[in-house]
Amino acid sequence: KDEGADLLASYPFNGNANDASDNDNDLIVKGGAGLINDRFGRPLSAYQFDGNGDYLETNNTFTGLTDQLTAELWFYKPGEWESSYQKLMGTGTNPGWGFMLSQGPSPYTIYSHVRNQQGISKYTGSTSKPTPNIWHHFLLTYDGSSEKLYLDGNLIGDTAQSGNLSEAGTLKIGWMYKQEYFRGSLDDVKIWNVALSSSQVLMRSSLVRLDTSIPTLTPVTLSSSNS
Repeated sequence: KDEGADLLASYPFNGNANDASDNDNDLIVKGGAGLINDRFGRPLSAYQFDGNGDYLETNNTFTGLTDQLTAELWFYKPGEWESSYQKLMGTGTNPGWGFMLSQGPSPYTIYSHVRNQQGISKYTGSTSKPTPNIWHHFLLTYDGSSEKLYLDGNLIGDTAQSGNLSEAGTLKIGWMYKQEYFRGSLDDVKIWNVALSSSQVLMRSSLVRLDTSIPTLTPVTLSSSNS
């Protein structure tokens, strides 16, 4: 189990779409979303989405979010970065979402939304397209007064927002509504009910896999001579 009292959901996608936190927010695989190698080369450890009906969704309403949030994932976009709406992750549905991480056309090619219970939705993001064909760390924080968006540990958006998040509905990964399905791969999705600090975000964007394999030792023959 993933530790942390503030952790609401954790999806390492190690052979399945189960929640590794203590909250049993397991995901149901929809469409043809399938397991592939992750960014470390581990088989069956990330999900691939074809942009045409593939997504993951909780069976029950996703609860536990109030006036703070951190939503984290890693994504891989093959080929070109399209100028189209594609939803990477979020809660609820249109127009009643709680939060979302999204790809979009100009001006914001990658952005976030946080919607409060008064129905006020604020968004922030970047006008620059992320480099395709590599993995990126993507993270949103909301602390009750500001919404911040990070890409690879760098702040790319910041806007004022306040109030409790809108009642969530289900959590969806790879889609939220309409035909705005994500094309690419997603991995290591996590959601907390607190806002991580910028230093914590930077640390998480720099995480590497520890090599826990047993090293192979080559036999060495020692010899000596007397002269």
